[in-house]
Amino acid sequence: MSASLERLRALNPDLDIRPVEDPGFARYGRILTEHDFRSLIDLVRDFPVPSATNTYMPEIPASRDMAIHEELAASLYGEMPIQIGFGGGHCLSLNALEWHKGNEVNVAVTEFVVMLASLEDLEGGFLDSGKVRTFHLGQGQAVELYGTTLHYSPCNVDAKPFRMLVVLPQGTNLPLAGRREPGDLLMARNKWLIAHPEAKGEIAEGARVAITGKNLVLRV
Repeated sequence: MSASLERLRALNPDLDIRPVEDPGFARYGRILTEHDFRSLIDLVRDFPVPSATNTYMPEIPASRDMAIHEELAASLYGEMPIQIGFGGGHCLSLNALEWHKGNEVNVAVTEFVVMLASLEDLEGGFLDSGKVRTFHLGQGQAVELYGTTLHYSPCNVDAKPFRMLVVLPQGTNLPLAGRREPGDLLMARNKWLIAHPEAKGEIAEGARVAITGKNLVLRV
């Protein structure tokens, strides 16, 4: 166990933060070791991020012509079109959870913590935050989250921002072509989302409040 993870566990005994190598992670995804993400990591290592909030870029244009793009599309998505995006910034709360039709690859450009649940944990359309599990990814680690896994923004582990690569089926998270009504679970293309009552930003965008219990917060 890394010193960073030991520190986080000591600060957050209520979250039971586990390394992504823990057997419990198998319910939500798998660790990827068969791909070399170094070229992508080098590409985004110095991308600017906000000082207090998050940023997300669904697709990095330069990634389209990289060999890793074709490799991932072929081996992980059965030659379906994909997008390789970037996320970064600051987050310490659960706030909301989203899911997609199709697996999502997360690559930790910096170390971070993820809060995860499963569609199977929903009861009557609601999720008790007590069913959320927390995992730590070390710098350079990559995971493939299953389409049944609920996830959202990673949490930074200290005052520095987190940075990540995000691989998804092409078109995911782009604006919807049709009209949506407030409270619809579908928030963007291939993006279903539920929010906690404290997630004021997501609620203002029309998200349905469907996470009950405590809004989990990571202490750093």
